[in-house]
Amino acid sequence: MALSALMEYSMTVGVATVAGLIYLYYLTWLIQGIQKARRTAGMDIQTADIYLSIIIAAHNEEESIHLTLESLVEQHYSHEKFEIVVVADRCTDDTIKIVRDFQGRLPQLRYLEIVEVPENYSPKKYAIHRAIELAQYNHLVLLDADCQLTPGALTCFSSLFGQGFEAVVSIPKFKRFSTFLYSYYLPERILAWSIAAAAIGHESAFLSFGPVWAYSRDAYRKAGGMEKIAHALSGDDDLLVNQMAKKAVPVAFCFNPEGWGETRAPHTVFEFIKQRRRHHSAGRYYDPKIQIGYFLFHLSNLTLWILPLFQPLLLVLLICKVVLDFSVLSRAARIFHENLNLVQAIVFEVGLAFHHIFIAPLGFIGKIRWGKSGGA
Repeated sequence: MALSALMEYSMTVGVATVAGLIYLYYLTWLIQGIQKARRTAGMDIQTADIYLSIIIAAHNEEESIHLTLESLVEQHYSHEKFEIVVVADRCTDDTIKIVRDFQGRLPQLRYLEIVEVPENYSPKKYAIHRAIELAQYNHLVLLDADCQLTPGALTCFSSLFGQGFEAVVSIPKFKRFSTFLYSYYLPERILAWSIAAAAIGHESAFLSFGPVWAYSRDAYRKAGGMEKIAHALSGDDDLLVNQMAKKAVPVAFCFNPEGWGETRAPHTVFEFIKQRRRHHSAGRYYDPKIQIGYFLFHLSNLTLWILPLFQPLLLVLLICKVVLDFSVLSRAARIFHENLNLVQAIVFEVGLAFHHIFIAPLGFIGKIRWGKSGGA
């Protein structure tokens, strides 16, 4: 009996040790990748004479598109050096009327109405593809209809393009909201932004953020456009940037706050689940090595949480993990101009396990639709 208990204890400790080493590898990968990405892109803004096409895909966005267009009116970048192409995808509200109203203030604003989407083609991807065909310029800035830019954003994108990058991953910040969900959402976003930056630092970009990012038409064509990923509802950002990375397209991460956008975060659990379900649905189309990487990361995380239930002594290892996570996320939070406290970090730790057991699998079940609830 004693020998059996000893073997069980040894096996549990062995599994915990392997999980801990795997998890430590990912944290190291994260820190080193962010450092490399920061050295590559930096914070400096250099003047560049580049013309930009701003592309906005909108599906019934009458509540927010006026704010997005207003943020373009206020850009410090010369209005003669950028155009705006809005694609109204089967809108049944006043989206088009609002766009027309802005044409007096933005003469370079054009719009295209889509009445029908080809079969087996993601509506948003089709809208973006049509806009790219219509765009006059080689350098494109992709913007969700509910994402507003800071006044210096186009200057930042132009600067990075001028430095030789063909794609720029930026981040959509969000206003603080007073619900318990915020305590989970903030560290979760900090982790996502960190993973995107680290992947770029390691020259293996696979994560981007659709509300605000940019790339050249040449990079789009090198990646094969939307053709290879047209069937996936989500992934007009993740899957496309990964295709670009495979073709050795130089990708930068924008660390300058002037190049970030602001969008609406999901304010209810229902909105959050709906948004995350759509985002996770792209995971089924990731390269196998990326899927394996995510799987091992989350499996090691869950293992470190679950094993103390069977062997209380392993609680020490879990505490070490929580402390390391808080240290890494706090460091990343400062990079992204956020404040992270210990309560939020603990809520995130507990919520992450729940998220990947119950929420993430929903992205692989049923039909996902493009709509509202936390961004298109």
